[in-house]
Amino acid sequence: MSSTAEVATVDTAVKSAAGLERGIDWTGAFWVASGVPPLVLFSIGAVAATVGKLSWVIWTASIAMGFIQSFTYAEIAGLFPNKAGGTSIYGAIAWVRYGKLVAPISVWCNWFAWSPVQATGSALAAGYILSGLFAPDAAINTWQLTLLDLGYLKTGLSLRINAVFVLGAVILLAVKFIQDGGILRSANTTKILGVSAMIPLLLIGIVPLMTGDIVKANFFPLAPLAHDALGRVTDGTWNMAGVTVFAAGMFLAAWSTYGFETAVCYTGEFKNPKTDTFKAIFYSGLLCVVVYTLVPFAFQGYLGLGTLVHPAVVDAAGNTTTAAEYGGMLAPDIYSGMGVAAIMAKMVHAGRLVGVIVVIMLILALVLSLMTSMAGSSRTLYQASLDGWLPKYLAKMNSHGAPSRQHRLSDLQFPEFERGLDSPAGPPAPGQTLACSDLDSRRRRGIVLRESRLHGVRSGRVRRRNSQDRPDLRGAHRAGVRLPSLHPGQGDLSAGDGGRLGNGEWGTHHQAGRYLALCRVGAGNRRGRRHPSARGLLAMLVTGIKSKPVYAPLQADTRGRYHLMLGMGVGAAPLLRVIDEMRMAVTQALPNTRVLYVPDAGAAHAGAAEIERFRTAAVGDVQAFPGTPALLEEFRSTLGKSLMGTRLYVGGPESFIGLVMKIALEFNLNKDEIRAEECGTLARRVYCIHCRATTENVRTNIVRCVACDRWLLVRDHYSRRLAAYMGVMVDAEAPGELPPLKEVFL
Repeated sequence: MSSTAEVATVDTAVKSAAGLERGIDWTGAFWVASGVPPLVLFSIGAVAATVGKLSWVIWTASIAMGFIQSFTYAEIAGLFPNKAGGTSIYGAIAWVRYGKLVAPISVWCNWFAWSPVQATGSALAAGYILSGLFAPDAAINTWQLTLLDLGYLKTGLSLRINAVFVLGAVILLAVKFIQDGGILRSANTTKILGVSAMIPLLLIGIVPLMTGDIVKANFFPLAPLAHDALGRVTDGTWNMAGVTVFAAGMFLAAWSTYGFETAVCYTGEFKNPKTDTFKAIFYSGLLCVVVYTLVPFAFQGYLGLGTLVHPAVVDAAGNTTTAAEYGGMLAPDIYSGMGVAAIMAKMVHAGRLVGVIVVIMLILALVLSLMTSMAGSSRTLYQASLDGWLPKYLAKMNSHGAPSRQHRLSDLQFPEFERGLDSPAGPPAPGQTLACSDLDSRRRRGIVLRESRLHGVRSGRVRRRNSQDRPDLRGAHRAGVRLPSLHPGQGDLSAGDGGRLGNGEWGTHHQAGRYLALCRVGAGNRRGRRHPSARGLLAMLVTGIKSKPVYAPLQADTRGRYHLMLGMGVGAAPLLRVIDEMRMAVTQALPNTRVLYVPDAGAAHAGAAEIERFRTAAVGDVQAFPGTPALLEEFRSTLGKSLMGTRLYVGGPESFIGLVMKIALEFNLNKDEIRAEECGTLARRVYCIHCRATTENVRTNIVRCVACDRWLLVRDHYSRRLAAYMGVMVDAEAPGELPPLKEVFL
C-alpha cells in the first residue's frame, strides 16, 4: 500500500499504470473523438434505404439513446482511471469471472466494429480525390487487378486491387504516421481536422433551415418503408414487418451515433482522469447530438425520399433482374457516399469554387474519422493485451508512448482486405459492411451495459450493491469526483485487500492476503521456502508498515446530499461537532442526516446523554442500538438503499471503525464519501493468518489465537477487507520463545 503522497504522484504521473503517456486533457480526447460526427455520412443513405421517411426520427432517437448510455459509460470509466481501451475493456473486466471467453470477445467486437471506418472511409476519401482529379473514364479510374474471383459466394464479388485500393492505403499510412507520434500529436492534428470537418456539417444542417429549402412533405407520413409487387417504394404500415423495419433502422444508425463513446478510450492518457473522463464523453456526446439531429433532418428535408428514375427490370419468370433506381435519399450515389459532397454543395448554394472547398473539407472529415477509429481501436487491443486477453505482441509501444504494432493489424491489414474485397471499380457501398460490424458493436455494448448492473450503475446514478458480484474490484474512482485518501497509506488496496499480486495477476483474497503476510513477516516467500533467519525480525514487525490507518478529525462535507453518521461510545462527540458545523454552513442538510449510535459495552446509561443530544440536534433520524451487531445490520440495510451523494461519518474506537469500513467497501463507497475519527480504546481486532480466526479486543503486543491457540504477534499491517490487523505466529522459528507480554493498545 502506498501513502497519500504516493497516490497523488501516481495520479499526476507522466505515465499511467498502463504505460501510456498522460499528455492530454478532456479537450484532446474531445477532438480525437470529433471524427465520430462525420460517420453520419457513411450510413445516412443506408438508413434512408431501410426505413424511408422515418429516417430523421431514427437518427434523433438513436443519438438520444446513445447520449443517455454515455452517462453509464462515464460512470464505469471513472472506476478505471489507469485503463485505456474504453467500454469493451470494462465489459471484459466485469465478465471475465463468469466466462473467460467473454473478455476477448468483448474486445474483438470493438475492434471489428471500428474496422469498416478505415476500409470505407479511406475508400471514400480516395474516391473523392480520384473523381476530383481525373475523368470517370480515365485509365487510373478504370484500372484494376483481380487477385481472387469469389463469384461462388456472391455474383460479381472478387478480391481485387485498383487505384482506390492503393490511394486508400497511402491515406491509412499517413494517418498511422501521425498516430505513431503519440496522443498529443494526434490530438493537435485532429483539432485542425475537427474544425474543418465541423464547418460543412454544421452548414448543411443550418443553412437549409434558414433558406427555406426544407420541404415538410418529405418527412410525412411517419410510416415504415415498404415495396409493392413491382419492387417500387411505398409507405408501409405499422404491423410486425413495419416494426422490424424500424428496428433495422435503429440497428444501422447505432453504428454511427454510439461511436462517441470512444472518448473514454483515452482515460489512461488523461492528465486528470477524475474530471477529464466525464467531460470528454459528455461534450463529445453533445456535439454528436447536434450533428446527428440536424444533418439527417436537413438532408431528408432537402432531398426527400426520392422519385422513381428507372423502374425495375423483370424477366419472363417474374424475377427482378435489375432493381428500381430512385433519386433523392434513395439515390445510389447517396447510398454509396460518393454523391454526398455534391449534394452538400447544393444545400449551401455554393458555386464551383466553394463546392471544391466543400469536397476538400469532406475529405478531411473522412481522414478525421480514420484517425478516431485508429486511435480508439489500437488502444483497445493494447489494453487487452496488457490485461492478458490478447497476444503479448500487441502490448508494445513505440518511443513516443503510443501503441504502434496494433495499427498493423487493426488499421492496415484487415481494412485493406475489406476494401479490396468490396471495391470492384470504386468505393464500396457501406450498408452491408456496417450492418455486419454493428452486429458486433451491439454485442459488445450489450456486454458492457450488462456489466453496468454488475457494477451497480443504473440510469446515470449508482446504487450501492454488495461486492459479491465483483469481489476483486473496489470502486476507488468515479468520474468527475475528487478522491482524497481517507487514511495516509490507504490510497490503494493492497494485495491482501483484493488488489493485484506482484506479477500483475488477479488472485483471490485469501491467496493475496497470505502471500503478502508471509512475505512481509519473513516466515516464507513466494515460492514457499522458509526465511533463512528470524533473528532480529520481531523488532521491526510492529512499526513502519504504511497500511496502518491514520485518522483525521471529522469535518462536515457540505457537498453531500445525504449524511449517515455512525457512532460508538465517545465517538458521539465528533459526530455532534459535525452536526454543529452543518447547522452553521448548510442548515438544510440536517433533515437529510441520519444517526446510528451504540454506547460502549456496559455503559448504556452513560450513552443516554449523547442519544438525547442527537435527538435535540434537529437531525432527520436518530436510532440507538443495544449492541454493535444490530447497528451494523441496520447500516448494511441502509447502504443497500442509499444513492449517489451519500456521505458517511464514523466516530469511535478503531475496531468499530474497521467493521463499518468493511461494510462500506463491500458496497463500493469511495474514499471521498467516507470520513472517520478514532476515539476511545485502541484495542485491536487481530486476524490469524494461519487459521483465519479473528480475536477481538486485543490490547497486548502478542495474543493467543481464540481458535488455533497459537501465540500471534500483533502487526501494524491492517486489512480493510478483513477490518483487522494481521497476527503472525510469533514463535514459528523458535517454538516456545516468546517476547515479553505488554499492554500496548490501551
